[in-house]
Amino acid sequence: MSRASAILIYITAFSFWLGTLSAQSPELQYADHLFLQEQTDAALKEYLRAYYLDQNNANPEVCGKIARCFLLKGDDENALKYLDLYFFKLPNFDARRNEVRFEKQKIFLAKEEYQRALVEILQVTKRLEPNLDRFYFMTAINYFFTDQYDKGLSYVNKLSYSQNLDSVAVSRIIKDLEKNSKKNPSTARWMSAILPGTGQIANGEVKDGLNSMALYVLFGLLYIDLIPDIGLADATLSVGPWITRYYLGGLSNAVKASKNNKLNKRQRGVQQLINEIEKARNQKASGG
Repeated sequence: MSRASAILIYITAFSFWLGTLSAQSPELQYADHLFLQEQTDAALKEYLRAYYLDQNNANPEVCGKIARCFLLKGDDENALKYLDLYFFKLPNFDARRNEVRFEKQKIFLAKEEYQRALVEILQVTKRLEPNLDRFYFMTAINYFFTDQYDKGLSYVNKLSYSQNLDSVAVSRIIKDLEKNSKKNPSTARWMSAILPGTGQIANGEVKDGLNSMALYVLFGLLYIDLIPDIGLADATLSVGPWITRYYLGGLSNAVKASKNNKLNKRQRGVQQLINEIEKARNQKASGG
């Protein structure tokens, strides 16, 4: 999920909070005005002023607005801090608590902290949720990002438009994702340990793998060529560190590339699932 698309999601959600507030102080109205004028820094300053002056916590919504501003500034940690404050200032069994959890899990998704995102979505109070499809969809996505495909699929099947899904396409994508989740990045390390460069080639980095092979062969030939001239010990001291450096570097690069390749394939697979779900939703909306 790109940072830009995540921010668009957040703006949509936070605009709900801004449009549903009850009567508020002139200071907060002025801060809202600044925010709508896209003066985020100035608005944040006024929201923080209102928060610290409100000793009786008469308006917990201000914490949500502060979180919104921090989020737009790219400060996720402070956004999460004020979302938590907003959450605990709300009454128990208040539906707005669900909104906070949805916002927090979106932040964690954008940060690729999938386990934390899943924890948030599983704490949503289902009976207070007016849009169960949203809950089922986000829960499924979080399960997919944590490689729990059976659980994710069970929530997809709860969607009100699940009958419009292309079951063949979804099954194929799930199968590919499950196969990808079983890949062990350490395999690339052992391949490169036996024959330098092969681990990187197996991960699709053919150019880097061939470069590793070529460097290792060149240093090996140089080492052999130097032995008759300067002796085994001196040749080892001269070339050995370079051979070791590139050998160990190749092992590390192979594992890193394997992990990135695995994560990228999962990302693409989950996006494909999202596309299939979106098609089903649109089909239902159009009366199909």
